[in-house]
Amino acid sequence: MKTPHIILTAGFFPAALLQANIASLALPGTSEFDAWENLSNTNAQVAAAAATTDTSDDFPGFPGSSPWPTALLPDGAGSAGNAGFNKLSGGGYPASEAIYNFPGFSPPFIPGDYSVDNSAPLAGLETLIFQIDVGGGEGFFDAVPILSLNSGASQLAADFTSTSAGRSFTNPQDGTTQTTTVFAYQWDLSSAGAISDYSIQWGSAAHSTIYAMQLDSGDSFVQVVPEPSAFAAIAGALALGLVAVHRRRAP
Repeated sequence: MKTPHIILTAGFFPAALLQANIASLALPGTSEFDAWENLSNTNAQVAAAAATTDTSDDFPGFPGSSPWPTALLPDGAGSAGNAGFNKLSGGGYPASEAIYNFPGFSPPFIPGDYSVDNSAPLAGLETLIFQIDVGGGEGFFDAVPILSLNSGASQLAADFTSTSAGRSFTNPQDGTTQTTTVFAYQWDLSSAGAISDYSIQWGSAAHSTIYAMQLDSGDSFVQVVPEPSAFAAIAGALALGLVAVHRRRAP
């Protein structure tokens, strides 16, 4: 039997989320997380690569049309360090505030395609939650995050999705102050069997920005991301402003 979902309370989703931030989750059983908190050009790994005379390990700057030479490792305190953040193709680079998805100067105008990969997942994995703080450009995603298990043997859309208001940011296109959106995706893997590795892949929209991400996993299924109908009853009291995610794909 599946564990009933946890009703969101201020105690479970801490004040940080109420103040427009990625949620710190306390999952039951054995759990771990990886967090990417600084996705700008001041990120320690990005800066260290740029500081050497060897340019082969640099994370490309503007216009950012090359894949990254290596995965960007989690930098959040307490991260397990098992996952890596990769840019696979398209345009996108660590800019002054976030990863900026520049679509290029000529057709086909393709912004960044990314993945978060874990080749050493938590034993007995049943719950997987991915949060990403994104600033809108021409939308947020050209292809929403999809989970691939066991070297691509199966691909799964998220079972539960939601959004909340994020941080304020300056739009690099017009200089206006806007608000990011924190997208949350949860997969129920309680019937998935043995999982040797997994990858979450998505395509970003042109001129969108990626500020931060967090990946939480647990060995007991618990619904953390609320269904839209369940959340509607408590959204006002919690003032989280979550709504159902609508897929955004390029025309």
